[in-house]
Amino acid sequence: MTVNAQFSREDILRSTLLNTGLRLLVERVLKKRVRPIRDFVDGAVFYGRKWNMASKAAPLTEVVELSDIEWTKDNKFIFTGRVRVRASPESPTIENSFKLRARIGTWDGGKYIGIIDPELALILECPKAWERNIHATFRRFKLGVPKRPRPRYTYFPLPLKEKTGYYLGEDNMIKSIYIKDEALKFEISAVVRPGRFLGSHYIAFTVPQRTY
Repeated sequence: MTVNAQFSREDILRSTLLNTGLRLLVERVLKKRVRPIRDFVDGAVFYGRKWNMASKAAPLTEVVELSDIEWTKDNKFIFTGRVRVRASPESPTIENSFKLRARIGTWDGGKYIGIIDPELALILECPKAWERNIHATFRRFKLGVPKRPRPRYTYFPLPLKEKTGYYLGEDNMIKSIYIKDEALKFEISAVVRPGRFLGSHYIAFTVPQRTY
């Protein structure tokens, strides 16, 4: 079975399935950046890592929301959202906004899907406390209150030692995935097989699995 589809920005944000899938892909990349920080703090270079991603002691990285999706002129995604991070069980949980610019691609003949060439934005904006003080000063001198300046974004690459994403399974394959006319377009082929278990009929299919 082969399916061709395209989705606009609004389609992706409104679709629970697509939104969740992209959140998980972004989350995989951000998790890769949290691990080295935890290893450095724990001295894992000298003593070895004492946790794995399945343990309760593992760092928490959860993309709780994708609030916006943009396309660049060179057909990259810009993901905007909020991420919740906790380096260790003893550390406080921090929730912050993020911007990630990257491509979505496949490898190994379309069997794997993931984020390629990710770049994280350093966001420079006027702090709320400064904004309140500036407004109060202008009002005191009966001057017009200036508008809040727009945030400035500077992207820096996130080097990954290995590709990270999801294995689609031996029955699924993405033949093509790209951005055109401000829409995500892709072609995917999947094998579905009829089956029977304890007298019940079902359709067998492969579920994507994450890779580390």
